[in-house]
Parts: sequence; structure tokens; C-alpha cells
Amino acid sequence: DDDKIKCSGKMIVKKLNTRGLMLKTNITHKIPPGTRLVLEFVLDDAKQSIVTKQVMVTAKKDKHLSAKFLSGTHDDNLGPYLALNRV
Repeated sequence: DDDKIKCSGKMIVKKLNTRGLMLKTNITHKIPPGTRLVLEFVLDDAKQSIVTKQVMVTAKKDKHLSAKFLSGTHDDNLGPYLALNRV
């Protein structure tokens, strides 16, 4: 698709639960609420699992973004991670 933009950068996941996450990026992005993103991040579990999730941005302030997962099922490594860490 021509409407897809690829960008990469560092982010720190500040909050994470079954519904979504809040993250801090290293730069200020012009990403308005309603934007769909594909995020890839590494869990701090023993395997350093890589998780890829589709999200929709719900709020943005400076370098912080809040986003909800587009899928409610976490049949990847995120499901057990969330269950173990009770977040």
C-alpha cells in the first residue's frame, strides 16, 4: 500500500496490559490518535521474546503514545508474560 509509512526508532514500554500499552519514544512523532501501527518490542522475560503487535494510537503527548491492541487474544509470548506478571 502507498499509505503505509515505515519508520523505526527506540521506544520504552512504560505500561503494558492485556488491552494495550503506553510507550515513550526517543523523538516527538506526528502520529495522531486513530493511527494504526505495527510495533515490535522485546519482553524482559528469560527468552527475551520478540513480540509484534498491531495497535491503534489512542492518545499522544510529546514523546509518549498510548495505544490499544487491535486483537484481544495474545496467543504469542505476550499472553504467558502478562499472566505471570499479572499486569
